[in-house]
Amino acid sequence: MRPPIATIFVFVFSAAMLKASSTEIGVGIFGYVILAEVDRWFEKRARRKELDKLWDDLTSNWKPDPEFPDSEVNGNLSRMQLTGENKILYGRIVELLVRVNR
Repeated sequence: MRPPIATIFVFVFSAAMLKASSTEIGVGIFGYVILAEVDRWFEKRARRKELDKLWDDLTSNWKPDPEFPDSEVNGNLSRMQLTGENKILYGRIVELLVRVNR
């Protein structure tokens, strides 16, 4: 990730006004870039956890419907149970989506 040019400009300008050395300016910019990357990593990690929870909610906790034997229910939602080749196709689609989202 490249830090915004305006941020670097403000940092260099304020360091020049405080008569900081070029080494201090370099260390400050380096620290800013590292902390920006860490912040981006934490945001990405939180988003991934949110998506994993959503995915688990959508794919887990399905139980057979007592009224209709070929259906499953999860709270207020219902769906048809998959059989044979449909289960294989579903598994491949899930695997593809997991790969794309990571």
